[in-house]
Amino acid sequence: MINEREDQLLTCIPDVLDYKSILYIGASRYRRQMLRLFIDKGYDYFILEIWKPYINWMRKHFKNVIEGDVRNVDDLKLGSFDIVMWWHGPEHIMENELISTLDKLGDMTKKILITANPWGIYESGPQRGNPYEAHLSYLYPEFFNKLGWETDTIGEKDVPKSNLLSWQRKQ
Repeated sequence: MINEREDQLLTCIPDVLDYKSILYIGASRYRRQMLRLFIDKGYDYFILEIWKPYINWMRKHFKNVIEGDVRNVDDLKLGSFDIVMWWHGPEHIMENELISTLDKLGDMTKKILITANPWGIYESGPQRGNPYEAHLSYLYPEFFNKLGWETDTIGEKDVPKSNLLSWQRKQ
């Protein structure tokens, strides 16, 4: 059953499932939205996660789970992927680190770089003991539009459960 965020992704980026490989950033036993879509389509997938308890659980249930910090993804020398997806992750780093991190992810992307995050202000601290779950930035479509990205929103700005989908196609 397709949920609202899956529908948003598949409507905005209809060819997103037409490729072969994906780097999916940030997954846990509690949250890994969109990952199933790519696994079901037979994608070669790699999962990047920073917090050891999540990594340990993910490695029991998924292959190709890599420990690392997205801000230093270039140090991991992972190669390139058709799709790089950082789903509900940009809000977990400071806004002043975001452009350099997106640039690094863009360097690894062959087809489409995709991010999602709450639409605007959604305050949240550490969850389940994970300090990396705290929201450190609040992003709006204008941030990504200034970078030349396309965006789409669902829900209401500055209200929990909203979603800001942003994507950049590579030439």
